[in-house]
Amino acid sequence: MNSKMAVAVLAGAWILPVHAADLISNTTSQTGVGASTATNTMTIAASAPISPGRYTASISPSINSSMAARLEKAIGKIKGVSGVQARADDSSIHFAVKNGGNVRTADIQKAVSDADSGAVMSMPILEHSLTANPGL
Repeated sequence: MNSKMAVAVLAGAWILPVHAADLISNTTSQTGVGASTATNTMTIAASAPISPGRYTASISPSINSSMAARLEKAIGKIKGVSGVQARADDSSIHFAVKNGGNVRTADIQKAVSDADSGAVMSMPILEHSLTANPGL
């Protein structure tokens, strides 16, 4: 690499913005020359309220009975959610969203993460259906 190329690479590092992700608040901060913004990176589906009904979702990695109990406790604390069941045999959770409940997928995912920081949840699906978040 010649000296002109090294200067261009170094100069480019100062111009390009740096992105820092905050996984808990789902925002990305952009910093650099003259830039200071925060952009919401939460998906529309994760931020939209879930329609009332009974849902199921898969949890990864596989859970055991101890983790199932922690999931039931954490998700059961969410206002507007009832009838929480976590099953270790198929690594799934089942829950109901009450009428008038303002529950988002992101709220449930946060409860899953609080129960185990390495656990992730699939998109909730209305039980006995293949429809995610019907009525939105």
